[in-house]
Amino acid sequence: MYYILDLLDKHFPPTDPLHKILNRNCVKVSYSTMKNMERIIKNRNRQLLQQHVGATDPQPSRPCNCRPRDRANCPLQGKCQMKGVVYKATVSSPSTSFRHRADTELSKKVWELKEKGLDYRISWKVIKRGHPYKPGQRFCDLCAAEKLEIIKHSGDP
Repeated sequence: MYYILDLLDKHFPPTDPLHKILNRNCVKVSYSTMKNMERIIKNRNRQLLQQHVGATDPQPSRPCNCRPRDRANCPLQGKCQMKGVVYKATVSSPSTSFRHRADTELSKKVWELKEKGLDYRISWKVIKRGHPYKPGQRFCDLCAAEKLEIIKHSGDP
């Protein structure tokens, strides 16, 4: 902490025009304004562990998990095994059947269209990639990305 004050004295002497702003009396340096050593070490260890886990994390053997006869109709063009993604579904005309009426907002929309006798089609698109939640993190990057996309497109039909 004191080395910062020494740097201020060295680089902003009383003759410097910025000395009025950057001097020992104006700059607040304390343990409450600086990261503590425990947090720095934990962050570094977490980074190293994530790199190690990422290096040993096996990639899916196949990029597509669809049945062989349905691979031509894969909703994500043969990349349905991607991890850590936020999808966007657009309903327009027929393709898929839903068994349960009110499981998700998407199924509610499809059943609403079925009851009206309208044709529909669902197209899927990956709109964002993120890191899923890992124990010890403060928040889930993937959840935050999904919420942000929902907010951005809340006015869309």
